[in-house]
Amino acid sequence: MIYANEVVERTTKEDRLLLCRISELLWEASRDISKVKSVERMIFECHSICRAICLEITDGSVKCVDGNYIGMTIDDDYHVKCFTHSHSWLTTRSGNIIDPYPPGMMSTNAILLVNDGWLKPYATGRYHPDDRVTREIANPKTWRKARVLQRLFH
Repeated sequence: MIYANEVVERTTKEDRLLLCRISELLWEASRDISKVKSVERMIFECHSICRAICLEITDGSVKCVDGNYIGMTIDDDYHVKCFTHSHSWLTTRSGNIIDPYPPGMMSTNAILLVNDGWLKPYATGRYHPDDRVTREIANPKTWRKARVLQRLFH
């Protein structure tokens, strides 16, 4: 992968290797999902995807975090309107974020967001942990889907 200097300076080698590993896991699962009839129509959301990754990567290098993602619109008069949406993401040991399922984007890869310096408001500043989201979404259905997805990683 090609990285901007500012991102390389504010992330660790472990962060960048995790990003690649998580992206590979998602590729493997997406490649195999259509081969499993019982899973083909299952919808995986950020909550089950992050939990599946944490079931697979058990060395403590990533942690699942639930909370709110902040989105915004700006009109022609520069009035800013903010919106929140429940979301789950992964944090690394260094405090950066890996989002395997970023809101409003279609990507075949996870994204790595910097939690440092002038980049923070543009990256991790949009992610706000909130235990209320965990209480709402951490249910047996989410965990069942996470375990199904984890099996597709192999």
